[in-house]
Amino acid sequence: MAAASSGGKARGAGAAVAILAAAGLGTMIGLPTRRTSEPSLPGPGAPGSDSKGKSSNKSNPTPAVPGSKPGGAWKPPEGNPVERLLQAKSAAERVELIGAFVAVGHDRNANMLRQALYDPAVEVRQAAVESITSLTDEEAAKVLPHAVANDDSKIRAQGWDILSRHPAEEQNAAYRYVMAEGSDAALAEAFSEMFQNPQRAVFEGMLDMGSKLPAARQQGVLQEIQKWLTEPSGSEDVPAFRSIPEAQAWWKTHQQKFDDGMLRID
Repeated sequence: MAAASSGGKARGAGAAVAILAAAGLGTMIGLPTRRTSEPSLPGPGAPGSDSKGKSSNKSNPTPAVPGSKPGGAWKPPEGNPVERLLQAKSAAERVELIGAFVAVGHDRNANMLRQALYDPAVEVRQAAVESITSLTDEEAAKVLPHAVANDDSKIRAQGWDILSRHPAEEQNAAYRYVMAEGSDAALAEAFSEMFQNPQRAVFEGMLDMGSKLPAARQQGVLQEIQKWLTEPSGSEDVPAFRSIPEAQAWWKTHQQKFDDGMLRID
C-alpha cells in the first residue's frame, strides 16, 4: 500500500468530496515538462462498478475504491496513482481513482492530475482540474501550466481562475509555459491575464522567453511587448520595434523609467 503523502493539505478534502460526489461516489494537480510519454489513456467506456459500502459516519461518507467488495470496509487506494490511472479501463473508474487518491493524499498526485488533464474523457479532465486545489502550492505549480495551456477551453478557464490565487512566481512560470507550448487561443488568454495586472517581472519574462520562441510566435509576443510599453502610460518615445532583440536592447537602457507596475516614472 502506498504511504499517504504529507503534500495533501486539509484544504484538499473539500475538493475531493466534491469530485467524488459529482462522480456518483458519495454514498458507496526552467519550464514545466510536458506530460510523459506514458501510453495513452483509453477513451470513455462502460461505467465502473460502484461500491455500496457506507461509512459509519453518515455525514461524511467515505469514497469507494475500484475493486472493493460491496458491503466491505473502505480501503485506501493502493499503488502508484499514475500507473493506476493508466490501467483503468473506463472514464468512470479514472474519475473514481482521482477522487480516492486525492482523498488520502499521495506524493505522486500532482503527476496523476497532470496526466489526467490530457484524458480523452471530459469528466476525467474536469475531475483533474478541480482537484488542483487539493495540492500544495509547490505541487500545484507542476500542474497549473498544463491546465492553462490545455486544449479544452473550459479547463483553461478554471485553470486561470485557480492560478490567479497563486504566488506571482507560479503565475510567471505558467505564462512562460503557455508562450512555449500553448495554442494561439491559450496564448491570447495568457496575454489578457498578464495585462490585467501589469508587472515588471512578467514583462521581463516576455522579453526573455519571447526571444527563445519560433519566429512565427515571436511576432505575437513582440506586439504584446510594444503594447506594454505604450498603452499603460501613453509613452510616445517608444519606437516601433522590428524584433524582440531590438526591444531587449531598448529596455536595457530605458528600464529605469518604469516602476514595478510598468508605469512611467520619468
